[in-house]
Amino acid sequence: MLTKMRGQLAKFPKKGPKQVEAIFSLRAEIYEDLNQLQHKALIIAAAKRLAKRYPTISKWKWHPKQTSSINEADLTGYSRDKIVINAEVTTSNRPIGTIDQRMKRTLLSLSKKKGTLFYF
Repeated sequence: MLTKMRGQLAKFPKKGPKQVEAIFSLRAEIYEDLNQLQHKALIIAAAKRLAKRYPTISKWKWHPKQTSSINEADLTGYSRDKIVINAEVTTSNRPIGTIDQRMKRTLLSLSKKKGTLFYF
Protein backbone atom coordinates (compact mmCIF):
# COMPACT_ATOMS: atom_id res chain seq x y z
CA MET A 1 0.00 0.00 0.00
CA LEU A 2 2.78 2.43 0.87
CA THR A 3 4.49 1.75 -2.45
CA LYS A 4 1.26 2.57 -4.27
CA MET A 5 0.89 5.79 -2.27
CA ARG A 6 4.47 6.86 -2.88
CA GLY A 7 4.07 6.29 -6.61
CA GLN A 8 0.90 8.37 -6.70
CA LEU A 9 2.32 11.15 -4.52
CA ALA A 10 5.55 11.37 -6.54
CA LYS A 11 3.55 12.54 -9.56
CA PHE A 12 1.03 14.62 -7.58
CA PRO A 13 0.33 17.99 -9.26
CA LYS A 14 1.49 21.09 -7.39
CA LYS A 15 -1.73 23.05 -8.01
CA GLY A 16 -4.83 23.39 -10.12
CA PRO A 17 -7.69 21.14 -11.19
CA LYS A 18 -5.36 18.19 -11.81
CA GLN A 19 -5.08 17.85 -8.00
CA VAL A 20 -8.72 16.70 -7.79
CA GLU A 21 -8.06 14.05 -10.43
CA ALA A 22 -4.92 12.97 -8.58
CA ILE A 23 -6.81 12.65 -5.28
CA PHE A 24 -9.52 10.60 -7.01
CA SER A 25 -6.86 8.33 -8.50
CA LEU A 26 -5.02 7.97 -5.16
CA ARG A 27 -8.24 7.09 -3.36
CA ALA A 28 -9.16 4.48 -5.97
CA GLU A 29 -5.68 2.97 -5.81
CA ILE A 30 -5.40 2.55 -2.02
CA TYR A 31 -9.01 2.40 -0.76
CA GLU A 32 -9.35 -1.38 -0.52
CA ASP A 33 -5.88 -1.88 0.99
CA LEU A 34 -6.59 0.80 3.58
CA ASN A 35 -9.98 -0.73 4.39
CA GLN A 36 -8.46 -4.21 4.75
CA LEU A 37 -5.77 -2.89 7.10
CA GLN A 38 -8.40 -1.28 9.33
CA HIS A 39 -10.51 -4.44 9.18
CA LYS A 40 -7.61 -6.67 10.26
CA ALA A 41 -6.68 -4.30 13.11
CA LEU A 42 -10.24 -4.23 14.42
CA ILE A 43 -10.56 -8.03 14.26
CA ILE A 44 -7.37 -8.33 16.33
CA ALA A 45 -8.67 -5.77 18.85
CA ALA A 46 -11.99 -7.64 19.06
CA ALA A 47 -10.17 -10.96 19.62
CA LYS A 48 -8.10 -9.47 22.46
CA ARG A 49 -11.20 -8.05 24.10
CA LEU A 50 -13.17 -11.27 23.73
CA ALA A 51 -10.26 -13.43 24.92
CA LYS A 52 -10.28 -11.55 28.22
CA ARG A 53 -14.02 -12.02 28.57
CA TYR A 54 -14.03 -15.68 27.46
CA PRO A 55 -10.84 -17.32 28.78
CA THR A 56 -12.11 -20.83 27.98
CA ILE A 57 -11.69 -20.27 24.26
CA SER A 58 -8.78 -22.41 23.13
CA LYS A 59 -8.74 -21.70 19.38
CA TRP A 60 -9.44 -18.66 17.25
CA LYS A 61 -10.04 -18.54 13.50
CA TRP A 62 -10.22 -15.34 11.53
CA HIS A 63 -11.07 -14.42 7.97
CA PRO A 64 -9.94 -10.82 7.56
CA LYS A 65 -10.33 -10.51 3.80
CA GLN A 66 -13.83 -11.80 3.27
CA THR A 67 -17.30 -10.45 3.55
CA SER A 68 -19.64 -12.35 5.80
CA SER A 69 -20.69 -15.79 4.66
CA ILE A 70 -22.98 -18.37 6.19
CA ASN A 71 -20.04 -20.67 6.92
CA GLU A 72 -17.45 -18.28 8.34
CA ALA A 73 -17.48 -15.11 10.39
CA ASP A 74 -14.67 -12.58 10.55
CA LEU A 75 -13.72 -14.08 13.92
CA THR A 76 -14.75 -17.39 15.49
CA GLY A 77 -13.78 -18.65 18.93
CA TYR A 78 -13.81 -22.35 19.81
CA SER A 79 -13.67 -24.31 23.03
CA ARG A 80 -13.07 -28.05 22.56
CA ASP A 81 -13.97 -27.76 18.87
CA LYS A 82 -17.33 -26.21 19.75
CA ILE A 83 -18.13 -22.73 18.46
CA VAL A 84 -18.51 -20.37 21.39
CA ILE A 85 -18.29 -16.98 19.65
CA ASN A 86 -18.87 -15.59 16.19
CA ALA A 87 -18.05 -11.96 15.51
CA GLU A 88 -18.29 -9.69 12.50
CA VAL A 89 -16.38 -6.45 12.12
CA THR A 90 -17.21 -3.36 10.10
CA THR A 91 -14.86 -0.40 9.92
CA SER A 92 -17.21 2.16 8.36
CA ASN A 93 -17.61 5.30 10.45
CA ARG A 94 -20.59 6.57 8.46
CA PRO A 95 -22.44 3.77 6.68
CA ILE A 96 -24.16 5.50 3.80
CA GLY A 97 -25.35 4.01 0.52
CA THR A 98 -24.08 0.57 -0.40
CA ILE A 99 -22.18 0.17 2.88
CA ASP A 100 -25.35 0.20 4.99
CA GLN A 101 -26.82 -2.51 2.75
CA ARG A 102 -23.66 -4.59 3.18
CA MET A 103 -23.92 -4.13 6.96
CA LYS A 104 -27.54 -5.32 6.80
CA ARG A 105 -26.46 -8.48 4.95
CA THR A 106 -23.62 -9.01 7.42
CA LEU A 107 -25.98 -8.77 10.40
CA LEU A 108 -28.43 -11.16 8.76
CA SER A 109 -25.63 -13.64 8.12
CA LEU A 110 -24.30 -13.23 11.67
CA SER A 111 -27.76 -13.89 13.12
CA LYS A 112 -27.70 -17.38 11.57
CA LYS A 113 -24.37 -18.38 13.11
CA LYS A 114 -23.78 -20.47 16.22
CA GLY A 115 -22.57 -19.32 19.60
CA THR A 116 -22.67 -15.92 21.22
CA LEU A 117 -22.74 -13.28 18.50
CA PHE A 118 -20.87 -9.99 18.40
CA TYR A 119 -20.82 -7.14 15.91
CA PHE A 120 -18.01 -4.63 16.12
